[in-house]
Amino acid sequence: HGAEVVFQQMPKDVPGLKNMEANRQIQRELIDSISLTNSTEKIKSAKIGAGEIIQAENVQSALELKKISREIIVDSGLKYLRRKTEQGVYYYLVNHTSETIDRYLPLNVNGNSCLLLDPQSGLTGIAQIMKEDGKLMVRLQMSPGVAMFVLVSEKSVISENWKYLDKAQSAIAIKGPWKLEFTQGGVGLPSSTDLQKLVSWTELSDPIAQNFSGSARYSATFEMPSNLSGEYVLDLGKVCESAHVWVNGQDAGILWSIPFTTRIRKFLKAGENTIVIEVANLMANRIRQMDQQKVQWRNYHEINFVNIDYKSFDASAWKPMDSGLIGPVSILPYITSKLKMKSEK
Repeated sequence: HGAEVVFQQMPKDVPGLKNMEANRQIQRELIDSISLTNSTEKIKSAKIGAGEIIQAENVQSALELKKISREIIVDSGLKYLRRKTEQGVYYYLVNHTSETIDRYLPLNVNGNSCLLLDPQSGLTGIAQIMKEDGKLMVRLQMSPGVAMFVLVSEKSVISENWKYLDKAQSAIAIKGPWKLEFTQGGVGLPSSTDLQKLVSWTELSDPIAQNFSGSARYSATFEMPSNLSGEYVLDLGKVCESAHVWVNGQDAGILWSIPFTTRIRKFLKAGENTIVIEVANLMANRIRQMDQQKVQWRNYHEINFVNIDYKSFDASAWKPMDSGLIGPVSILPYITSKLKMKSEK
C-alpha cells in the first residue's frame, strides 16, 4: 500500500515455539519471494506492491536514500514529540538539560509560519522564523524544565507576535515582610506569623509546623516604577512543592515545576502592588509523624509496602522535608522583541 520498510538484516528465525516449524516454512517462503537488488553498493531494495523493502547494514544511509532526514533539533538537548494534524505539524518540545536555550533551531518540516504555545501559562504568539539552507529555523527561548508546543503551518497564522525576552534589567526583590497564614491540612494548623525572611515552615518556632502537610498563604506588597514597559517575569525561587499566584487580586497561574517563573506584566500597576502565593507541600512530614506515633495509616489490600531494602516501610527516621515558599522572590524586567523575521540564507 505504499509503506517503506527498512531492515538492517532479514530476520533469521521466527518468534515463539508454537507452530514453530510451520512458521519457519512461511518465513522462508516470504523471504524467498523478495527479490532484493542493489540500489547502491551497500543498500538493497525490492518493490512490493506500491511499497518498498530496503535492506542496509547502515540504517541511516537507507533513510538518506529515501530523503528521510533526522530531527537535528535533538542535538541541542531538546526532546520532542511530533504529530501531524489538519492545522499543521505540532511539536511538543521539552528542555531537560541544565542550560537555557535561546537561539534559532531547525525543524524537519516545511511551513510559512510557526505558532508558539506555552502549556504552563496558556500564552501564544507567532514565532520568529528564518530559512537556512532550505531548512525552517524557529527561535526558541526555553529555560531548564520548560516545555513548549510549536505549530508549523503552511498558512499564515493569525495571532499576536510572541514576546521574546531579549535583555534582562536589574531584578526587583520582593523582600517582604511576608504574612504567612496556614489554610488547610493536618494535623492541626500552625499559627499565623509574619516573616522578615522566607524560610521553610519546618524551621518555624511553632512545633506543629514541622509535621504539617497542607497549604499556606503568603502575602506581601511591593513597589513598581511608573514607567512600566517590556515584560516582567515573576521568579519564586525555591518552592516546596507547588504554588498558586495572585497579583493585585488577579489569578497569575499555578506553578508546579522548575523554574517556578511566570510572566506578570498584564497584572502590574505603577506604585504599590500586592502578591498572594498559596503553597502546598508534600505528605512526607505528616507520614513521618504518624510513623513516629505508631498511627495505623496504611490500608492496602494484598500488597507489601516495603522500603528499598524490602523491609517494612517506616518513615519515622526521616528528616523533615523543606516546605513552603523559600524564595528568594523577585521580578525580572525584560526588554522584549516581537518582530517576525524571515530570511533565506
